Amino acid sequence: MKIFQLKEEIAVVRVLFYKGIVKYLYTRVCRIGEVLELDKESLHITNSLEELKQVVMDQPVVLIFLGDEVLYSENEVLFKSSESKFYSTRYDSDKSEKRFLALIRKSVVDSLIDEFSNKQFFLLDIYIGGIIFNLLFKNNLSNEEELVGGILLKYEEGVCTHVEPSFEEVYLTDKLTVNEEILILSSVFNCFYPSNNIINVYEGEVLDENKEELKHKVEFNFISKISVIILLIVAILSYSVGKFFAFKNSEIEVQRSVEASKQRQLKELKQREQQQMGMLQLSGFYKTNILSFYVNELVKTLPEKVKLSGLEVFPHKKELKENKKIVINEKQILVEGSFEDMSDFNAWINKLKSVLSVEKINIVKYEKERDETNFEIQVLLK
Repeated sequence: MKIFQLKEEIAVVRVLFYKGIVKYLYTRVCRIGEVLELDKESLHITNSLEELKQVVMDQPVVLIFLGDEVLYSENEVLFKSSESKFYSTRYDSDKSEKRFLALIRKSVVDSLIDEFSNKQFFLLDIYIGGIIFNLLFKNNLSNEEELVGGILLKYEEGVCTHVEPSFEEVYLTDKLTVNEEILILSSVFNCFYPSNNIINVYEGEVLDENKEELKHKVEFNFISKISVIILLIVAILSYSVGKFFAFKNSEIEVQRSVEASKQRQLKELKQREQQQMGMLQLSGFYKTNILSFYVNELVKTLPEKVKLSGLEVFPHKKELKENKKIVINEKQILVEGSFEDMSDFNAWINKLKSVLSVEKINIVKYEKERDETNFEIQVLLK
């Protein structure tokens, strides 16, 4: 993705000397990761540094000096004695032993560099002449000559064999030629990926310092971009998590509300149930049913030889006083009777324990007569 790639815009300014006039030809090149993209529509021609500054703004600048102030030679030895007076760019071909040299007087370059510096241009690299064109140019064998940057380059079997000045080229058109595009891209390519075939001679530490500064700027911008993206992702995640928990919280609140409503309804039902049970108790319905149950169980389990003479389920206290509440022993049954055989009596007592929820059976009275034994028992229910 391009958004995660290092991106920078480079201003390539061709400085053209021709018959005492200086022209500046601006073109913008975008470097995205490892790809160079030339903006053909960005071509701007002016003879004013002020106007150029308004176009370039803060873009790093690569300068290419062209025109009749630039000298070309295939013999490096000729300028050996006066090399201290010139800045140069040299192209060494891989396929031949020839070295092509482009030179310009230091005084011409230094005066212009001072003007660029005074106008706060951020200079990144400087090239002399158009021979850097050979760096990216792939020669078509059917075409033996190429014209670019005020020079004529001759090729034999794809190898550059000769360079000579030629001012027949039309420089000031509003469209870039293919060779001009190759020249511009070659200068930017060599700036970031220096080739052993290009030897640049320019005395000035400012270019190296600016290259290092640009590197840090691009890295900083890249890190800033990544940081913004990370912050954006964190913000989106925080918002999503917040929305999720808000939704879950609303669900919980709804569940709590439903649960509270159920609890209220249950409480109301229990109250209604208690009220209805109270009404039934007041009417004697429960008591009658319970009395019938216990009487039925006592009689149903009674052996033939055990006879009952008295049965009182849930007896009230004996002492009754006027205007006092009657106290009923709801967990007590009093039984009176007689039996002939002790084994029948004991079997009946055990049977009662199994069919009734008995906590304890107390023998209140036990009197043996001739043929039978009278008894009174107290059954305590759980």
